[in-house]
Amino acid sequence: MNRAGYGTAVTAKLFETAHKAQEQGKTIDKNLYQQAKDLYLEAFYRVIFIGAENSVGFHNPSEAGRICGDAVALSAKAEGLLRQALAKAGVDIPADINLEMAKYLNNRGVKKLKFRPEFEFKDPFGLQEMITPVKSMGK
Repeated sequence: MNRAGYGTAVTAKLFETAHKAQEQGKTIDKNLYQQAKDLYLEAFYRVIFIGAENSVGFHNPSEAGRICGDAVALSAKAEGLLRQALAKAGVDIPADINLEMAKYLNNRGVKKLKFRPEFEFKDPFGLQEMITPVKSMGK
């Protein structure tokens, strides 16, 4: 679930970058953008479904795993297409995308939640670090 969520969030941040680039006069390849958007939405809906079905796969872990795996694959493909579109537009994109967690999690809600990286769910097996750099996810 974490990998699917982070993968989808990285793609969302790349969409933010694409929108900012367009505001600055850069031309983003519409075909690549649309393909990335379609894939992103498919990934996003899967992540939302797993979170919203309220058991996070407890009753059918193999199906939840399949859905999350699909979300990872779809968001990775969308990320690749967006990176390609941004590169064509001359936008320099770092390999490690900072998700700016504190920006989205601090001062929210009645009790004003504060993001604390020590409470962030981490991959207990360290596999995520072998796949993508995660050092900036908690920033």
